[in-house]
Amino acid sequence: MKQFWIMGLFDATSSILTLLASTQTSGVMQVVLGQMCTPITLAMLYFFCHDRFHSLQYFGALIMVLGVLVVKSGTLLGLRGSDDKESNSLAFNLIFVLGCIPASASSVYKDISFRQFSSLNENYLQFLVAASQVIIGFILVPINSLSILGPLKIEMKQIPSLLTQGAKCLILTTNSITTDCGGAKHTQH
Repeated sequence: MKQFWIMGLFDATSSILTLLASTQTSGVMQVVLGQMCTPITLAMLYFFCHDRFHSLQYFGALIMVLGVLVVKSGTLLGLRGSDDKESNSLAFNLIFVLGCIPASASSVYKDISFRQFSSLNENYLQFLVAASQVIIGFILVPINSLSILGPLKIEMKQIPSLLTQGAKCLILTTNSITTDCGGAKHTQH
């Protein structure tokens, strides 16, 4: 079971880092930076599993890294407008990329572990990984109340009711989403 807890920890850590980073990383930049998982996974497989790949695979990973650098260079060199800087903080973009490290580590660790348990049903193995992710995810729920999340921050006192509403939605199919989110009412003329 130890392996499954480690996988769950890697996956949960990756999710938390990308959650925190996504507050100041635009959707388009999240897609671009998420591509870093491929070269990181390739490097981890090379160093930890001694897997070897075709030269075109290494070239493809290099292109991904260069593509991210090209996209980010406009912001770093001040070639993009202030809107891009406000929605793409360099520090938060780096945290997003750091989230790729435990995601890649999880993939590599799963590859290593599943090789050991090749005689077990793969659906059972995936269930154990998912169960550990859920438990670790619940332990990490308070991170959602950090002020770094800005307007996405959830107060600790709200978390139990939100979890209850989510469970009702999942199990009882009770809709807990409201259509009136407050604020000024807009009227058509």
